[in-house]
Amino acid sequence: MSMHDNRYLIAFSGHTDRVTNIEFNPTKDSFMSCSLDNSLRMWDVRQKLCTHVMQLEAPPVGAYDPEGVVFAIGINSNMIKLYDIRNFEGGPFQNFTISNMDNIRWSQIKFSRAGTFIIISTNSNKFTVMDSFNAEVIHTFNESRNDQNEFLYGDLTSDQIFGLYGGSDSKVHVYSTKEGKEVGVLNSKHSGTITHVLFNQFYSVMATAASDGLELWS
Repeated sequence: MSMHDNRYLIAFSGHTDRVTNIEFNPTKDSFMSCSLDNSLRMWDVRQKLCTHVMQLEAPPVGAYDPEGVVFAIGINSNMIKLYDIRNFEGGPFQNFTISNMDNIRWSQIKFSRAGTFIIISTNSNKFTVMDSFNAEVIHTFNESRNDQNEFLYGDLTSDQIFGLYGGSDSKVHVYSTKEGKEVGVLNSKHSGTITHVLFNQFYSVMATAASDGLELWS
């Protein structure tokens, strides 16, 4: 989509059900998409075509590492599979099983800017930070509210010191990844659930989204 005049430039077709995640490769002109049709597709922006399809046992969530060499797939809201993008057809090189996620659905997995953490956002008030190398859960934060079990999407600051998560109280909850506790709450002008919190890794600007619109924070 062109942000200049708000029009579509290219439409990519292939999924047969709702697309739930789109993740751009940080180093290449490609992206992945995840869908409720239980598939993950990889697309080449230059050729405007789907280059690979991975059919999975359940709707996935996906993420690229900061180098664009490794990608992660979350399955069944309890397992993360790591693939080398240069040889992913041979299967994952590592599988992580994440416990204590009963009756919770993942909305997103995401690598931190340095690639040392993976964060897991969910349809609950749980926001999890784990070590991307050994799959150890470092912290799980649950101080926010999610009264309607909406899919929430959190983020980390570029220095990885703080986690950011929204909720149905229209606030942004700030967590310390070092201390493992909530260290602040930011009041927004939103009137509904903050479903998305995104931190720009280069300009130190945060964006929040709710049903009533978008807010930018500096």
